[in-house]
Amino acid sequence: MKEFGVISVDDHIQEPPDLWSKRISGPRWQNQIPHLEHTPEGKERWIADGNVLLDGYSAQAGALLPDRNRGLERWCDVPLAAYVPSERLKAMDAAGIDYSVLYPTVAGLAGEAFARFDDSDLELACVQAYNDWILEEWAAASERFIPQCIVPIWPIEATVREIRRAVANGHRGVIFPSLPMQR
Repeated sequence: MKEFGVISVDDHIQEPPDLWSKRISGPRWQNQIPHLEHTPEGKERWIADGNVLLDGYSAQAGALLPDRNRGLERWCDVPLAAYVPSERLKAMDAAGIDYSVLYPTVAGLAGEAFARFDDSDLELACVQAYNDWILEEWAAASERFIPQCIVPIWPIEATVREIRRAVANGHRGVIFPSLPMQR
């Protein structure tokens, strides 16, 4: 029997600014996909479908910062271990963590930020872009990363289809909000 050491069961990764722009193409949604927007004050914040995400910050990487409650206002201040798998592995080694269960940040704690979109096709496109990215960038980097898929919240048929697709592609768990909202 293989022995396991420490498994961190609630690790959030910070999605990079180009995740959705690289994976969702075409003019259909233009600026509706998640992207960093520069503010007049010199800050950066995530915007998607007209909604401000992450409470107006460019990142949440508390576990990697001296002040765990501090949101980051500029992408250049985000620690590499928040969004680069090889750097996260170094941080895990330094902390004695063998495996890491991965959750989103920009997409919301359980992907619920996308459920606020008015367009269910946009929600599905963003969910699938995230799910594919985490497998290709993180799970492919190391078996120590345990990817969890997010799903569209509504309709339930879309939820089931995405779970089946994501698990078939390699996701090892499903994240679903404790209080899902409906359109």
